[in-house]
Amino acid sequence: MLPELSYKYVIDESNDNDIKIDTFYLKRWNRFDILLEGVVSTKEAEIERIQFGSQINNDVKLWLGRYHNPLGYWNTTFHHGAYFQNSISRPAISNFEDDGGILPMHILGLLLDGSFEFSEKKINYQLGFGLGSEREEDGKAESSNIYAPSPEKHDKVITLNLSYYPVSYENSAFGIFVSKSVAAKHQQLFQVSQTISGFYFNQELQDLRLLGAWYLVYNSIESSNSTISQKSKALQNAYIQFEINLHRKLIAYSRIEKTANESNQSIFDNIFTDFITDRESIGLRFELPFKQAMALEISETHTRANDITSLTINWSAAWP
Repeated sequence: MLPELSYKYVIDESNDNDIKIDTFYLKRWNRFDILLEGVVSTKEAEIERIQFGSQINNDVKLWLGRYHNPLGYWNTTFHHGAYFQNSISRPAISNFEDDGGILPMHILGLLLDGSFEFSEKKINYQLGFGLGSEREEDGKAESSNIYAPSPEKHDKVITLNLSYYPVSYENSAFGIFVSKSVAAKHQQLFQVSQTISGFYFNQELQDLRLLGAWYLVYNSIESSNSTISQKSKALQNAYIQFEINLHRKLIAYSRIEKTANESNQSIFDNIFTDFITDRESIGLRFELPFKQAMALEISETHTRANDITSLTINWSAAWP
C-alpha cells in the first residue's frame, strides 16, 4: 500500500489538496505472476494496472493485461504512488492521461519483457502492443477502459523500449524507445495520431544521480474543422533531473523541463490547452522511519495560457 497526502499552494490561484491511496500487489506462483495496482483519491478511483505474467524462460516474460506503456524511463520505473520517486511531481511529458498527459501512458494488451547479459553487461527489451487511450469528445485522452474495452474508441499502440546497463547488477542505464499510436476516429471527427521516439538515461554515482530524457513527437490531427486539422509536425520535449544525497535521509533535487516547437501545434491550441510546456522545479525529500517520507517542491510552471508559481508538500509511505 502506498498512501500519500499532498497540499499544493499556487500563488494568485486556487489551491489544491489531495489524499491518495495507491495499492500495489505482486504475487508469484512458480512461473506465473499477477500484478495489481489501484488508486483511490479525492479526485478518482481507478484500477491503474492489472497484469498476468508467464515466465517463458529465465530471461523472458510475457504479460497480458493493462500495463504502463514502456515509453522512456519514468513510466517504466515508477508507480502511481510518489514514495519510490524522490520528486513529488512527474515530468509533464510522462504525466498519466488522467493528469493531462498528452501521450498514451497505459496499454491494454500484450507486453514482452526480456533481457540478456554478456560480460557483466545487460540489455533489456520491452515490446508492448494493444489498446491505448480512449478519446473524449474534445479529443483529450483518457486511460484505457479495462471493463469494456472497445477497439472503436481506443488508440492502437505499439511501443519498443531498449535499455543498456553497463553493469548488469546496477541501476545506471541508457535507453532508446519508439512508439506509434493511431486513434480511432471520434464521433466529433477528432483523430490524433502520434509517432514517438527518443532516448533516456539514469546515472547513479555514490551520492549523486542524474536522469533525463528527450522526446520527439510527431502529432497529426484530422478533423472536420480545418482550423484544428494538422499534418504531422514535430514536437520536442526534454527534461533533466539532478539529485544529491545531502545526508543519509535527506535528498535535494532540481529538474528542468523544456518543450520546443509547441507554438505551431494545433493539438495544444484545441485539445491539450493545459499541458505544461516548460517547468523549473527544486525540492527536498526527507526519509522518515517506517518507510515514510516528507517532501517539499517549488515549481515555476509555464503553459500556453499561464505562468504559475507553486509550492507542494507531500507525505508518502510504502506499507507494510
